[in-house]
Order: sequence, then C-alpha cells, then structure tokens
Amino acid sequence: MADSSPVILQRIDAGLMASMPKPRPDAVFVLSYGGGGLKTFTRTPPMSERMGSKYCYIVDASERHARRTLHIPARGDVYFFAVNFDANWQVTDPQVVVRHNVRDGDAVVAGYLEDALWRMGRAYPPDDVQGAEDQARQSLRAPFQLDGGLTVTRLSLRLTLDERQAGAAVEVDADVHAGHLAGSRVQRLRNLLDGDESFLLLHLAQHPDDTGSVLQMLAAARERGEQSRLGLLDRMLDHGFIQDADIGPLRDGILGTPGASALPPNRPMPPAAALPPTPAAAPPVGSPDTGPSGAATTGRATVGAAAGKEDEAGAAAAPPPAPGNVTTWKPVGSGKSGRGPA
Repeated sequence: MADSSPVILQRIDAGLMASMPKPRPDAVFVLSYGGGGLKTFTRTPPMSERMGSKYCYIVDASERHARRTLHIPARGDVYFFAVNFDANWQVTDPQVVVRHNVRDGDAVVAGYLEDALWRMGRAYPPDDVQGAEDQARQSLRAPFQLDGGLTVTRLSLRLTLDERQAGAAVEVDADVHAGHLAGSRVQRLRNLLDGDESFLLLHLAQHPDDTGSVLQMLAAARERGEQSRLGLLDRMLDHGFIQDADIGPLRDGILGTPGASALPPNRPMPPAAALPPTPAAAPPVGSPDTGPSGAATTGRATVGAAAGKEDEAGAAAAPPPAPGNVTTWKPVGSGKSGRGPA
C-alpha cells in the first residue's frame, strides 16, 4: 500500500561526483554523513558540503491536508465517539523526519490526535457528545508541534454519537412521536364520538382506512340496542307488569334520560272531561209504582239501591272542575216526561 502523504519524496546516493536533482520551492535537501550527522539545505548542496556524505534526502516541506475519522471510547468503554477531523500540517524539522524515517504524515497526525483524545473521551458519558467535543476543541488548539518533526497548523474537530447510541435515540424519539400522533388522533375522534369507545378510537387512529366500517358497526349496534329496549318495554306492558302511569319512570330507567332516548318524552295527557251519569227515567205519574204526589211507591228499595250504586260510581269517576266561572255541572234530563216535580 502506497503512502497517502509521503514526507520523504526521494533518497539518492550522495558524494562529490553524484548528480543532484534540481531544487524545488516546496522541498528541502538533507544530507546524511558517515558519522550520523545531518545537514539541511534549501537549495542543491554544493560540492564542498557533499564531501563525506552518504545519502541525500529530498523532504517535502509544503503544507499538506489530512481528513480522517477516528473512534475514541466514551465512559465505560462500551460506546465510542466518532471523531471527524480536518487538519493542515507541514514539515518544520526535516532532520527529525529523516532521523525517524517518517513516511506517511497523515498517519502521524491521526495517531497523535487519537492518543490525545482517547483518554479525554472516557471522561464523558456516551450521550454527552457536546461536552466531549467542546473539551477536545479547547485541548487541541492549532498550531502545535508533533514528535515526528511535523506541525499541525489548522485543526477542525467534529464528534458524533456512536451508531448504536444514535439508533437507540432514534427509536425512542420515533416511538414518542408515534405516541403523540396516536394520542392526538384519539382525542380528535373522541371529540366527534359519544361515549367511551377507546378501543375503537385507538383502532381508528392506527387504521384510518377502516373509518367507514367502524361507523357502520357503531350505528348497527346502537340500533340493535334501541330495538331491544323498546321490545322489552312492549313485553312488560303486554304482560301487565307496569301500568300506564309507570311508563315514564320505567322508560327513563331502561332507556336513560328522555333527552338521550329514541322515544319522545312521556308527557302526561290532560284528563278527559267525563260526562255526568244519566239519571234513571222516573215512572209515569199515576202508575202503580207512584204515589199521589208522583213519587215512586213500588220498587222503591230497588231504585234506591240502584241510585246508591250510581252515586258510588259517580264519586269514583268524578268530573273535573268546571272551567271558567261555571261552579258546577248541571245534569241534562232525558225528556219532559222524565223530569220530576219542581
């Protein structure tokens, strides 16, 4: 695998007669000597400086860019923060680069950041990504120098939750949101329907396409209930379990209040004006049953008993008070022959 950001671009044999590459504005020359010494040149080393040298290293000194994602543990080492960083870096000490044989500058920068953030991440719980990010930004402020002869000139850090932690949070939020939606739908349906039909409301909230069938079921059930109550009331009347005067209270007890019943309210009818009983026809004057004055002399006991029974029946079904200024009801006779002496 080739280095993504090679720092040492080339190594050639040095010496008095060796040909040197042309100088580059973004590179420096580092000569190594037999005794282990190193010298840095920003231009092609002169022949006098190449005496006794063994190798010439061409080191890239331009500013480079690195972008990677790291994972550092949160408190408990179960979940990890994802660290996305963008860093600019460059070689500031070519001799250290050559001495440590640094090849990949991006790897050096990523390793330094991972080591610095690894211990810091354990101080924060898995869900406190904001606190961990703020601490990371305060702790690592560019520019700062690395051990491999590199310097980070700019750094941007962004921390995110562990995918497992984020997935769990998404599930919780989705469940809470679904509960709010269902509760809102149930409340709207409850405002439209009478009674406590929570199970139907919950079904309609989850399956709004079944609204028509559910409403038909509700209407059919209520119709059956009303018919059953009316049938019960009719059977009780037919079998004489209740009287006409008891219909109102019994109806309220069976069907509920008059306002909620399917029947109209049982309003008492005004009593009918009963006519007075017709008096018995008196026998003709001079008949064997009458005396000289026209009063009945025979069958007097029978007539008296019949009159007594009529008086009792009249008292049981007494006519209502006369309307207006009329004080009493006047009986109407059957004819002139039936009227007694004044």
